[in-house]
Parts: sequence; C-alpha cells; structure tokens
Amino acid sequence: MKLVKNSIQIALNSDIVPIYYGSINHYLANKRTIEKFAKRIVEASTTPEKKFEIDSTTESHNDSTDFYFSFIPLKGLEYERQVDLNKDKILKKLFIVDMLIKGIADKYIIRKGGYEADVSFFIQNENTPFENWLSYKQINLKYFHNELYIAFGSYQSLISEKQLSEYSQIDSDSISYILIDERYLVNKKFINDDLKNYRFLATNSIKIENKLTLTPKPLNYREYFKNINDVLKLLLEIQFEGITLSSSGFEELQQKYFFQVERNYSVMLFKDSHTNVNASNGMKFSGPLFVPEDVTEETEFLFIYSSPDKANELFRYLRDGLSFFPGLERYVGIPVRTPNKDLSLRYDNYNELPHRLEKHLEQNSEQLKLKKYVAIVIIPKGKTDIEFFVDEPEDNDKIYYRIKELLLQKNIPSQFIVESNIGIKSFHFFLPNIAIALLAKLGGIPWRLNKDVTNDLIIGFGEKKVNENMYLGNTVFFDNTGNIKENYYFNADNPSQLANNIISSLLNYKKQINEIPKRIIIHYYKAPNQKEFKEISKAIKELNFDIPFVFVEINDSKAKDLIAFDLTNEYSMPISGTCWEIRKGQEYILFNNTRYGNDAGKYKDEYPVKIKLYFSKMINPTTEIINETLAQVYEFSRIYWKSLRQQCKPVTIIYSDLVAKYAANFKDNKVPDSDIAKKIPWYL
Repeated sequence: MKLVKNSIQIALNSDIVPIYYGSINHYLANKRTIEKFAKRIVEASTTPEKKFEIDSTTESHNDSTDFYFSFIPLKGLEYERQVDLNKDKILKKLFIVDMLIKGIADKYIIRKGGYEADVSFFIQNENTPFENWLSYKQINLKYFHNELYIAFGSYQSLISEKQLSEYSQIDSDSISYILIDERYLVNKKFINDDLKNYRFLATNSIKIENKLTLTPKPLNYREYFKNINDVLKLLLEIQFEGITLSSSGFEELQQKYFFQVERNYSVMLFKDSHTNVNASNGMKFSGPLFVPEDVTEETEFLFIYSSPDKANELFRYLRDGLSFFPGLERYVGIPVRTPNKDLSLRYDNYNELPHRLEKHLEQNSEQLKLKKYVAIVIIPKGKTDIEFFVDEPEDNDKIYYRIKELLLQKNIPSQFIVESNIGIKSFHFFLPNIAIALLAKLGGIPWRLNKDVTNDLIIGFGEKKVNENMYLGNTVFFDNTGNIKENYYFNADNPSQLANNIISSLLNYKKQINEIPKRIIIHYYKAPNQKEFKEISKAIKELNFDIPFVFVEINDSKAKDLIAFDLTNEYSMPISGTCWEIRKGQEYILFNNTRYGNDAGKYKDEYPVKIKLYFSKMINPTTEIINETLAQVYEFSRIYWKSLRQQCKPVTIIYSDLVAKYAANFKDNKVPDSDIAKKIPWYL
C-alpha cells in the first residue's frame, strides 16, 4: 500500500508576528487567565518590555484575571507586542487558526473551535431539502504537527433562512450558535441582546424535534477523497495572510508510521476447523463453529404476531429457506419445529401487546420452563422503512422495550422483525444476519478468530444517556473467543462502581479458570481519569494480585478528522487491520473494514476508529505489547454476531453500549435478573 493522509503542509511566512490583547471580550478572541497564559506571551516576546500589564475591567487584576488575545486586530484588544512563534508551539497553532479564519471568512460562513475542529467553514449546497432552511456542507480544519487536516463534518448542516423570531416552534434555549455579520457562527453566550433578532445553526435536537433529518450519507472512500480534494482547491484559491498552504497535494503517510496487524487476526475459525477470512463465505461453506446440544434438541419457537399469513410465511422461510438462504437448521443448526399454538400469541392492537404478553407469559410460566424457547416478534413497523429486524429501537419505543424485558424475565431471547418487510425482494439478504444473531442468543458461537486463546481478562464499558441520566453497560470476556461471561449495568453517578465491577470480574475469573489472568484489558468509551486509575490499582493491590492493566480508549465517534487513502487502489480505504501511529505508544488510528487484501473489489466502507492507550505502571509498553493491544481491538471487531459484516468498533464496546441502552430504557432502569441476561448476548 501507498497511503496518503487528508492533510497538507502549512508554513509560516514570518516567525515574528504581532499579537493583540486586552481585557475586553470579543467573540473571535482567545480567552485565558493571566496566571496560565501571560507568561507564555511574555517569554515569546521580541520586545524588551517583559512585564505583562492590562487595564482590567475590575479595580485591579491578579493572576486569575481573564484576558483576551488574538492575532487579528479586534475591537477592545488595545495592547500589541511582537512575538516569535518559533518559541511557542501553542502560540504558533493559534496564529495559524486566526489566519485561516481571517482568510476564509471573506468567502464562507465560519465557526471557530468546537469538538471536531480548530476551524469549521460552511459551503452552501445548491438545493435545500427543507423550507425556511439553508443547507451547507460543513468542512472541518484541524492543525497538527505543521499540517492542516481537511475533513467533512456534515453534508447537511442547516442554518435558518430567517431570524429566530420567525420560528415559533423553536426557543432560544435549544440554540447553541447564532450567525453574526452573515459570516461568523458564534456561541450564543457572546450575545447580550435578544437572540430572536439573529439567524442560527440548527442543533441536533432542533433537527429531531422539527423533522429536519435525512438518512446519513454512507461513506464512499473514493468519493470522499474527491470531495476533500475539491475543498483543497477552494482553499488554495484564497490569499491567506501570514501563512502558506502547500499546493503539492495531500501528504504521503511514511511507511514507518503505519503497520498491519498479523494476518491470523483476520482469519476466522468455523465448523470442523475450517477457516476463512470472510464471515459470509465461512458460514456459507463451513457452518457455525459451535452449536450447543440443547439448541438442537430442545429449541422451540414461539411467535408473537398480528397477521397469521405473515407469521406462516416467515416460518416457512426460517424452516425451508429463501433464495440462497437454506433455512435455519442447515445454516446455523437451529431446528425449526412447528410452534405450539397455545404458547404463541396473536395480537390485534400493538399498543396493548405488553399487557397481553405479560398475562400470557404468566399463565404459561410452568410450561415455558420445560424447553429452550426463542421468541419471534413480528411488529407493525421499524424506525426506518428498510429495517428488517429492529433490535436497535428508538429510545421512545416503550412498547418494544417492554416486550423485550418481559420475555427476558422468562429467560426467553427474542428477535424482532418488521411485518411489512417479510417476503419482499431483498429479504433473503437479511435472513443470514437474523440466523447468526439467533444462534448467539441461544448460546452458540458462529465463529471466532483462528488464533491461540489468550489468558487475558477483557472488559468493555459503554454508555447511554437518557433523560439526563447516564448508564454504563459492561461486558466481560475471559478470553478472545467472543464467548461472553458476564453482562452488567450500573448508574454512572457512582464513580467507585467501575473499580468494583473490574474487581468482581477478576474474582469470577479466578474462581472459574482457577488462575489469575496475565493482564486486564479495559476497553473504555472515554479517557480514564487519575481517580479511576488509582482506585483500580489500589483494589488489585488489596487482593495481593500483581496484575498489569491497560485502558484502551475507543472513541465512540468514528475518526473523520484523521483518515488515509490507498493510492495503489484508486484512493480506496487501507487494508483492514492497518494501524496508523499518531503518537507513539499513546494514540493510533485503526482501519476496520471489509478489505482483506490487495485485490480490487467491492468493499463496505467504514470510517476508522481512534484509539488511545493508557498503561499501568507495571507495564513497559514495548512495540510488541502496543501492537498486541491494538491487534486485540481489531480481533474483537471481527467477532460481531449481529451481522456478517465486520464492524469498525470492537464488540466489547458495541455490546456494552447495547446493555447500557436497554438498562436505561427498561422499567426501573434494571435488566432482569435471569440467566440469559447475565451470560448471553440477548441484545443482538
């Protein structure tokens, strides 16, 4: 592979530049305290005057007083001095950001800062899908190591066509950014007068509440490269002050900064020790790795449905197959016996189904204990028109959650399917996904990686926020086979619960395996703080265990600001399992996708994931240990059993997110205390 990054070189025209500062705020200025930043400016100064003095809006100022500065002469910044940018990397970055703003604002609407970018600017689309709104492409620019990274933040950002006063259904509390001078999107906190006189940027909540959402644009690597290349051409047309953008195109990623995980992290193991790099082919030609004996001997289906015709049609597809799908028994070893009519449930009113189901399950509770049951729930609609199975509902779908919870209380896993999609032309493409999910929910293993079983305790944590309450989900693996040992959930308000869960998993590991793990690997949804590190270290030490641990932060939002393209394959995605080193031993980009070799073919494009590593003091992070830790993240992305398609995130995070989501939406925010709820991926 020959990789290029989504970045270009950017250089200063002069090292010595003026900086402007003062005590009066401006929406384009940088805000700092004298204590934390004045010394930086003084030490970079080229002027003999080293004292830092400003006229404060208060009677006197001290080290904690705020001041404001910019490399653009702004109203209220009455002081000026010359600074040498070579003396301070942070000042250099802020200068470049200000020069980008100054140049771009002459042509496009611009926003300074934000979570994803140092600068964002907005290119208006020719057409808008919504009345009274103007549609824009949001371009994010990020400066890093003398390079400017170009990325798309959104293809459909919406800015109101009129002032807020013209939108009676939207109040000022839901707004974050307002438009000033028709070119600057500014945080509303900078505005002292009435917000109703301004145009504004639609937030996600405004889009959802006012039905201003569209189906997200799927990633196409080649198209994405063309799009950011077009943006680069626009930037090169701008005459920037103080900086020069390279016109030689996107930067090549040097070979020393990227590597491939071992090939055996891509090869999967199926029935009778057959191997394949492709899950679809492995299932088609070999079959699942493990089918529990009680699945073949005891499994019975119970159908919950409104239309007998649709229920019978689906039953035939599951038993006999459809097109290239051969049926459940031939595909995953689950026999499809004629359902017991007394245990199945027909409903007329979907809204009343939870009440009827609860009563039905209670009346048949003793009989439901005799065999291994799985429920097929046929519902009237999903959250999208093309959704064939809907085990990822919206947070307000109370009926779905209640049905799922009632069945889970009786140790019955379930699969939801949209009635109107049964039997449509492309339905057979989704039956294999339904089949492998059903097998996993019954305790089977569709496949695992074809490599030695590791002696690690791997713990994933995910989050879900509902109605201002944060919930954490937790899945535990005692090895790398994908076989879940524990599912947990807890309220994120209790900070000590993290360490408690890890210690509980460690003790269960020792009890079941009769030894302690080599390492504890914690796949985490955010950066761990010092308190979390100390609590875990202390708890392990109190058990008299000498076990190293590592936090692996796996960013839930897929990496868009840092991305690479393979020049040898028409600017396509890099081969799956490619790691890009951003900061050695600390930060990496991992490319997870369905391109497993150099062959030119059709791949399902995926954004990469950003990974950060935090090692405990007991670990010397050698290159071998770092690569092994990153490869394990990749490994767990390949054992996703809800679909034949590989995911960009590992199941340690995906499954934990799902546990948290269900806990947040179940009654009393509790997952039922049943056997399958604890040890089976019932949420697939």
